Amino acid sequence: MTAFFVRKRLFDVGSKDAPLRILITGFGAFGNVINNPSGRIARRFKRQTIRGADLVTRLFRVSYKQVDRDLPRILKRGRYDVVLLLGIAGNEKGIRLERFAKNRDRAKAADVDRNVRRKRAINSKSQRRFETNAPISELRLLLNRNGIRCRISKDAGGFLCNHAYYVAQDAIDRLGLKVTCLFVHVPPDRVAIRATKAKKTMPLRKQFQAVEQIAEFLCSSASVSDK
Repeated sequence: MTAFFVRKRLFDVGSKDAPLRILITGFGAFGNVINNPSGRIARRFKRQTIRGADLVTRLFRVSYKQVDRDLPRILKRGRYDVVLLLGIAGNEKGIRLERFAKNRDRAKAADVDRNVRRKRAINSKSQRRFETNAPISELRLLLNRNGIRCRISKDAGGFLCNHAYYVAQDAIDRLGLKVTCLFVHVPPDRVAIRATKAKKTMPLRKQFQAVEQIAEFLCSSASVSDK
């Protein structure tokens, strides 16, 4: 799968001369996930025309190698104000906001390159975990008030979602970047997972609305904090 960049104007929050910059990422297919909603949501932002910020989207293969190689470089070059990482949680029925990125790979499953990373540190020279600086309690309240099921999680898993989250937070810390960074797990929709495997679903339209509201809120918060 080919990764791609898209630049659009998002949310009326930045100034004309210095708009906020936001990165939204998603993942492609892997295993039983034949139509990953996180990647489809990222693609859908191609059609956004809301004003006020520079938006860049990136689609990753479910590959440790690609994430390790590309994500720190993207963050270093992009100088983003907000980084919003998306992934699928197959057993969820709502939106899940991840509080922590942990320095541990612990998945039995192989990535698309057939690599398995189990019981090993992501970066042995870095800290045990990072906590998001995003206002997740406010985000949960916002989504729940708007009729979107949402909860906060303390465990992003042991596969590529947590791995990408940690790689991003570690790079942000190491480079001394002032960035709001959050990982959001989305549930399957009806076509995400092979029919016999999907137990809980949420329409992609509703998932996109949730991510859009999260992005808008984070951009607004970043804009206020910069003033």
